[in-house]
Amino acid sequence: MADTPGWRFVFATLIFFLISAVFCLGIKIAESIDWQEAVWQAWQVMTTVGYGDNPAKTIPGRVITIFTSLIGIAYLGVIFSTYFDYSQYRKWRKKHGMERNPFENGIVIFNCPNAEIICRLVEEIRFIPEYKGMGVCLIDNEMDELPTDVSALGDIHFLKGSNLAENTYERANLKNQHSVIIYPDNSTDPDSDGQTATIIRLVLRHINIAEEKSAVKIKHIQMSEQNNHLFEGLNSTPIPIDLETLAIVQDISDPGSSIFVRTLLSNQTGANPKSVRPDVLTGMDYHDYAVKLMQVSRDLKLRLSPLALIHNGTSQTCPAFGTIIQEDDHLLIAAKDNFNWSKIQQKIAAKKASD
Repeated sequence: MADTPGWRFVFATLIFFLISAVFCLGIKIAESIDWQEAVWQAWQVMTTVGYGDNPAKTIPGRVITIFTSLIGIAYLGVIFSTYFDYSQYRKWRKKHGMERNPFENGIVIFNCPNAEIICRLVEEIRFIPEYKGMGVCLIDNEMDELPTDVSALGDIHFLKGSNLAENTYERANLKNQHSVIIYPDNSTDPDSDGQTATIIRLVLRHINIAEEKSAVKIKHIQMSEQNNHLFEGLNSTPIPIDLETLAIVQDISDPGSSIFVRTLLSNQTGANPKSVRPDVLTGMDYHDYAVKLMQVSRDLKLRLSPLALIHNGTSQTCPAFGTIIQEDDHLLIAAKDNFNWSKIQQKIAAKKASD
């Protein structure tokens, strides 16, 4: 059996109760008292309280009491000392990533990229009301303990372990989590996607034991699109390396819209955001403008959609009803096709005038 502070505390406690039991038997026989009174006297003597409400009257009883009280004084110190060692040992194990993930319905992150990225990611996720205070477990085999900035966030658990060790996945408590996020082992090497794919397979194996359908969402940071074939058939959402924080937060809060966000911001195939000045549309109700923009785009067979109003340097994706477009505002449009804004706004103004 391992010689650890935990076992030493257990042994010390067991011996304490064993001595108390021997005293109970001895004092019961020596003083001719019942078991209830014997237990009461044992508690007084072993804890050094000594109320003295029913002291030993016989010589054998007094001798037993003297020796037991001396042992009790010494052994109380032993118990407190071993308990302190045990509590410090638990703190040391937790600090150095040796304890099991205590969180449920939290987030498990493999391969901690750096403190700044983790802090930003956790703060963004917890800003969402329903995920406020969500527990986060960081798995990394290179770190010895959590960076100070990360630890200061609270409810962050560090788990030290190899990405290829079965024990790491068992201690991570994967089946009871909300999401698993896998960062590349080396954020500068596209070949890291191979190890990322291996980690995904191991995660899937642990959360689908006995063919149980798991609700755990898996996301991985992908280094290169050329490695898409490595992730074929794997139930994991790819996140571009340069957009990981925003895309991960969006995928956790609303998986449906995260696809749009990743496409929009990574400038991949799809509509790209473009900002334009209102010019002749100044003074027009924003919602009226949005409706007429869709009508004009249909008439001209252009793929355009209103995205937001930029007012005083702030983005308003859902302006309040009655919001009037100002001269210094910008209009943000999602555009799949090239378009002539001057022509479009003239047609919008014409539709407004004909109402």
